[in-house]
Amino acid sequence: LSDVIELEPTDTMYTVTGLLPSETYTVKVRSMSTHARWGVYSGTVSVRTISLVGTEVLLRGEWFVKVRWCRKQKLDDELDDSYRLNILGVGHKFNTDVTYPIQQVRADQHIVTVPDLTPGKRYKIFTRACRNDIWGLWCEGTEFNTEPRPTVTCCERGEDFISVSWEGTSTYQIQAVNVSDGSVTHDKEFTGACPGYRVPHLTPQTQYKINIRTILPDGGHGMWSDPIVMTTLRPVVLRLVDIGEDFLQLSWKRALQPTTEDKPGTTATGSAKESTWFDLKYEVVLGCVDTGEDEILHKEVLETDYRINLLAPNTTYSVAVRACDEKEQWGLWSTVYFRTLSG
Repeated sequence: LSDVIELEPTDTMYTVTGLLPSETYTVKVRSMSTHARWGVYSGTVSVRTISLVGTEVLLRGEWFVKVRWCRKQKLDDELDDSYRLNILGVGHKFNTDVTYPIQQVRADQHIVTVPDLTPGKRYKIFTRACRNDIWGLWCEGTEFNTEPRPTVTCCERGEDFISVSWEGTSTYQIQAVNVSDGSVTHDKEFTGACPGYRVPHLTPQTQYKINIRTILPDGGHGMWSDPIVMTTLRPVVLRLVDIGEDFLQLSWKRALQPTTEDKPGTTATGSAKESTWFDLKYEVVLGCVDTGEDEILHKEVLETDYRINLLAPNTTYSVAVRACDEKEQWGLWSTVYFRTLSG
């Protein structure tokens, strides 16, 4: 590549444009006399253009990207006075152009965080620097994807638990909130996908909001997932049908109160709807309060009513029943106290 440029006699400075980054060029000058005769060329000066500004993605979130830029060849001077970032959407409409004065960039690191991005989208970022009020070339674009917003799914629910699952390889924070009073009843961290995590120690027949968010490598947090709102089951309700001197006729049912249909991201503000739940079997335990015996009777049954005979007259007893679902998961005990009639 060779080019000859003629200047006016009064010109003593000239800016050569259209050069390539990171290339070495030689410059020499000669003058023409008033008799239109060219003189001898001056000594040759070698000049190397500086390298482009390269961009590196350090951290991606659902709504932001943290980037760092630097030149491939380190310069002896630091004459860059500002930087410009241009981010384009790939496959979707997005275009933002931000200028960062050197005072707004982390010293000697050239790191900034670009916010207001959309989760799960692809972007391409370009960078260039300004030196002595002259903007340099845009670097080659660097593509990246923002992280998708996490999704949590309900697997099952019981009287004191709700099981959820999610997919991903990040570290996550899962949180359960009591809808009625806003209290956080569960807060825990997990790494990677969880095919079925049980949120324990919940209150029966209570509505909870459960969602998750990512924990970033720098300790920050991502966006909360859309919550699922679920109501824990109500324990079986006992009914003393008949009490005699030596017997008790007992029945029970799940008897869920009408609630709105639980759906992800909804709250119980709609019309009432009867909930259904299928129990596999039940466990009945009879104890005597007067004698201190805890298990006079301990039996598993399939029916929802039961008669207990051979009781002592004028004696106080306790009877407890709990249900078992088809996965052999036992629910909470429901207990009532009664006293047989006198003889």
